[in-house]
Amino acid sequence: MIEFKDFIFPYLFNDFTTTEEGPYLYKDIQIKKGDVVIDAGANFGLFSGLASSLEATVYAFEPVKIIREKYLEETAKLNENINIISLALSNTIGNVLIKGGGIASASIVENLNKKESDLINEIVSTITLDDWVKQNNISKIDFIKADIEGAERLMLEGAQWVLKNYAPKLAICTYHLPDDKKVLTDLILKANPNYKIIYKWKKLYAWVENI
Repeated sequence: MIEFKDFIFPYLFNDFTTTEEGPYLYKDIQIKKGDVVIDAGANFGLFSGLASSLEATVYAFEPVKIIREKYLEETAKLNENINIISLALSNTIGNVLIKGGGIASASIVENLNKKESDLINEIVSTITLDDWVKQNNISKIDFIKADIEGAERLMLEGAQWVLKNYAPKLAICTYHLPDDKKVLTDLILKANPNYKIIYKWKKLYAWVENI
């Protein structure tokens, strides 16, 4: 319900009074029919479902097994355009510990994953978005949504080629680490200085004009 009022309700009714973290679709940051969308931190698949309903092809990255099997796979059954990727997007290819006190708070970032009671505690595989795109011959990326509990900066470090060459629209959470806005902004502009960036609610929205 919290996620619904944050980014589904505002989209459906053009009413932003209920949102706290902010919607992922805002002003110029929209999804068009035929777009290729990366959902980093897909969780239950609520955003993936929205993107699929807009006739986009969605790659839903969700490394936590219990979330994929119990929730995301059910969402994908109802939305044929959702492709589940059981990897964590990061700045390296390898394996890492992901921990969290709940199904919406698991993190691969060390200073965020120390919980007194870990409901999620498993080793997951990581990949960079650049490597994944090249390995799978993905010809374009139009939109990246990211809510990955502090690992947004790692994802952007591993997506420099994609940002430079594909210039996808971006909707990224900025509230997990205190320097998120600066670090994420610097990484985006390092890859592609043509990006325009605005900050609203607890998100960063970025786009390149005429793309």
